[in-house]
Amino acid sequence: MKYNDDGTYEDIVIKAVAPGRNSYSTSQQEVYSCNYVNGAIDAVDAKVNRNSTYSTTEQVVGTWIDGKPIYRKVLNNFLMPELSVISGTVTVTSPHGIANIDTPISVRGWITYSGNNLQFPIISSGGNITSIHYFDDTNIAFRSSEYWSNRYITVIVEYTKTTD
Repeated sequence: MKYNDDGTYEDIVIKAVAPGRNSYSTSQQEVYSCNYVNGAIDAVDAKVNRNSTYSTTEQVVGTWIDGKPIYRKVLNNFLMPELSVISGTVTVTSPHGIANIDTPISVRGWITYSGNNLQFPIISSGGNITSIHYFDDTNIAFRSSEYWSNRYITVIVEYTKTTD
């Protein structure tokens, strides 16, 4: 597989590996140097590792359809405050601390409850729903019709930035 600069891949068939050659050959023999083969493997490894990085610090993990870099950040240990839901729903808004968000791409997460990670949206046996309500340039909001008391929330966000 050959990794192209535009993020695409091409299938290649290596018929021979020749020591000392340092370039790609389009000859009928399709001979590649060990350096070329190792470089191709390293490029694919770097791409896979970049896309599987989860961190509480902002990381570039890809490219959006408009050519801007996609950033990922884990917002760890938000504390859901005491919610007293008598009837209806409650929305809790919290600043996320990420500057210059342009396009939110993906927002997903979970609440840790009794040692379990309950992924959003959470629908209880009684039909109550807890979800990520919105994520904008300043805040993340959670909406719930369920009673949650001091539960930790982890959210993974992916976005582009206005500065790119």
